Amino acid sequence: MAHDLTYDRDTHIDLVFPALRVRGPEELWAHLATALAPRLGCPAHDMRLQMEGRAEAPAAACMGDGLAALHIESGALTHPLAVLAVLTEPLEVGAPDGAGVDMVYLLLSPPEPQGLALRRIARVARALKMPHLAARLRSETSPVAALALVSRMTDTLAEAA
Repeated sequence: MAHDLTYDRDTHIDLVFPALRVRGPEELWAHLATALAPRLGCPAHDMRLQMEGRAEAPAAACMGDGLAALHIESGALTHPLAVLAVLTEPLEVGAPDGAGVDMVYLLLSPPEPQGLALRRIARVARALKMPHLAARLRSETSPVAALALVSRMTDTLAEAA
């Protein structure tokens, strides 16, 4: 499979779930799996197992300032799918900075050259941790408005690249 070498600059976020109310990581994975499975053409149960498998050590996914990022590779995918969940209440996951996680960035992608997903995640994380953007996302309740916010963010990042 040929890979676009600008993939690491691609900061596009496909779906945003703002003001998501969950009581714990298991409920978060169940919600995301149920929402994403039809789009990906796989059973929600399989998707949830993959998410839970990647999140067995949630503190490892924490990037500070309430943000966690996960990457799942799947040979069943033909292109990346990026999702942002903004939670109404932080989840306590043992983050190194002691903060709860209230924003979760999930990147699902086909197998790719080593390092591309990591660079993409780092680029998106830097943007999502910008105080003005993070505050606006945390206060947004409309999926359309939240997606517009991250779309403007990704357009700005693409222009700077």
